[in-house]
Amino acid sequence: MAGQSAGPLEPFFGDLHEFYTTTGQTPQDTKLNQVWYKVIVDGVSTGTQWRLNSGIVPRPHNSSELKEELTLYNPTLAGVSFALDPRFVVPAAELTHKRESSIQFAVTDRQIADNIIKNKVLNLFGKACKTRRYQDRTPSSPQCQKCKALGHKEDKCKAQPRCALCGGDHTEVQHTLGCGSCKANPQYVEGDFDEDAVARFFRAGVQ
Repeated sequence: MAGQSAGPLEPFFGDLHEFYTTTGQTPQDTKLNQVWYKVIVDGVSTGTQWRLNSGIVPRPHNSSELKEELTLYNPTLAGVSFALDPRFVVPAAELTHKRESSIQFAVTDRQIADNIIKNKVLNLFGKACKTRRYQDRTPSSPQCQKCKALGHKEDKCKAQPRCALCGGDHTEVQHTLGCGSCKANPQYVEGDFDEDAVARFFRAGVQ
């Protein structure tokens, strides 16, 4: 939640890890936060072709194949533990008609990431592919963290707070502390979320 961080929970990491990995129907993985250093590699062969005589388009290279190629033919990455395994930056469905595309991966060692960028290329599938540092792109239309509408930020917002957890007119912190059973409140039933409600939501964002 806003204004909170995981730092105060670090002394209890062992207990939390044991609880979340042994309790409930779905196992979860809990670990301390680490800084990732992302790298983009351009011009990587997708493994597909524009057209085959058989009419069958082969699938794009999967994450395991990309990882094997990176570690086998690039000494810088030999034995490196990936924080984010390599994968194409676009969905697989969009790769079936592309010979080449870009991939991304992340490591936890900044020096390794810096060396990759400095060397400018990585070898994949018989080609020297250009590397560049990953850059986050800010959304063209900001979203207000107070009312959740698009088009303005919270410091200029005059609307009522909107809870991202249940849609109620309160903050997420208030929801966690006291909302409790929102679903039992007729104001928040799913039937109230209709086209008119959506229109009102977006009108509030541009006022």
